[in-house]
Amino acid sequence: MPINKDEMVSITFKYHKIHKSSFFENSRDSYSNIIVESGESEYKIETAVKVEPIEKCITFEINANLFTKEKNPKELLGIKTSHEFIVENFAEAIKNENDLCKLPDEFMITILSISYSSVRGMLFESVTDPILKRILLPLINPKEIYENMKKAASNLPLS
Repeated sequence: MPINKDEMVSITFKYHKIHKSSFFENSRDSYSNIIVESGESEYKIETAVKVEPIEKCITFEINANLFTKEKNPKELLGIKTSHEFIVENFAEAIKNENDLCKLPDEFMITILSISYSSVRGMLFESVTDPILKRILLPLINPKEIYENMKKAASNLPLS
């Protein structure tokens, strides 16, 4: 969909608050080094967004858990975080249509990317086991994640 330059708005925002609500790392007794080192593990990543127009706030919540790829997967580690952004010109930048916020896709993808990158760093700093520390949260395409979120949520507009 072409963008009308007259409708473009510069969005002024700040990364207001970041919070690690939980982190856990299971002991090495719960997994084999061979499983982890051979790539027989995978992350499950869940992402949610909350928009609060009165507070001019958009918050991404991200949960990431690492599991072994076994018949009965073992949870190796996990982190839950929230990332709060204040949009200083919220009323101008984010349109309200039929009691739903019309969120600019490129802006949302940008702050999702910032949030996810922060989780990667927080996870790396939190892990103490040298074996698990080598299994970084994978790089993602934030646009794909956001598109999937839009499809799954009724409060995010589809473009």
